[in-house]
This record gives sequence, C-alpha cells and structure tokens, in this order.
Amino acid sequence: AYQTGYAKGRLEQATREGKVHIMPIYNPDWVSAPGDFQWSDPLFVERNVLVGSVGTFAGVHRFADLRGKRVGTILGYVYPTIEASFQKGGVIREDVAGLDQNFLKLQNGRIDALIDSDILVAWRLKNAFPGFGLADFEISRQTIRFGYAKSLPIDGSRINACLRKLKDTGQIDRILARYR
Repeated sequence: AYQTGYAKGRLEQATREGKVHIMPIYNPDWVSAPGDFQWSDPLFVERNVLVGSVGTFAGVHRFADLRGKRVGTILGYVYPTIEASFQKGGVIREDVAGLDQNFLKLQNGRIDALIDSDILVAWRLKNAFPGFGLADFEISRQTIRFGYAKSLPIDGSRINACLRKLKDTGQIDRILARYR
C-alpha cells in the first residue's frame, strides 16, 4: 500500500523543498517523483495483511472472495493489488484515519475486516486487540527505506552507512521483533 493522503503528501513536499530532511519508513513507490529524493538501501519488508474476527476468512482464499464485505482501510492510502475490487464495488471500502479506529470498528461489527501493516497489526493484536486473526494470504508487500532531501545538510552515504550497520548487526530485526 502507499499513501497519497494529506499528511504524507505534505511530508513529501516539505522534503522536496528541504524543510524536512528525512522521510523514515518510506518507499520510492509512494512518492510522485522518486528521483527528487535520495534513498537508503532497503531496510526491511513490510506486508499489508487482512485482519478479521474468528470465522471471517472461512472460504476466503483471495481478496475478491470478500465480495459484499466492508473492509477498513486508511484514508488516503492506495492499495494497488486490490483497488479493482474496491473500484468495481465488489468489496466495500471504509476509510478511517488510523489503525486503532479500524480495530474499534471491527470489534463493534461495523466492518468485516481491516487492512494494515503486519508490524502495526501484530503489536495491536498482542497488546490491545487480541482475539482477531489474519487471512492466510497477504495483500501486498513493500521494501522499506529512508528517503532524504536532495538538500540534506550531510552526505546521505553517512546515514546509509549507519542504517546498513544497524541492519547488518541485526539491530533493525531486533527492534521489529519487539512489535511482532
């Protein structure tokens, strides 16, 4: 998934203008002109997963099998692998501002499932919203990087070297493991 919504759109523009120097946890596919930025090496893979109540996914083997169901999504996000199901009206898209709102809607039966990052979902399932399950297929996956303003006041290769060291020593994986 990638976001075209207001907050990230403002972040992209502010980075392009040099008002912001770094866009953490980003992907070049999420910006309108990736060449306007410097990019770190890939840091980790994020998956978008489908979450529902027990029994939601009986007979569901692909997203289109949710025809007629209401699926919680994040306002401003575009989900390229499943947009057609939303566009054709087969699956009903319900936008909210954030994941916790979607979990509350799911808990109260106002949506049938939700889509979000596996890392964010795992944390919420462990700590705030137990009792839900994941579909046995993923919606999409994307490689996460840092994006830098071309006007970054230090050499981007220095930041890349630090990030590479964090990745190579397993520190990024250890941080992510706390949430999964």
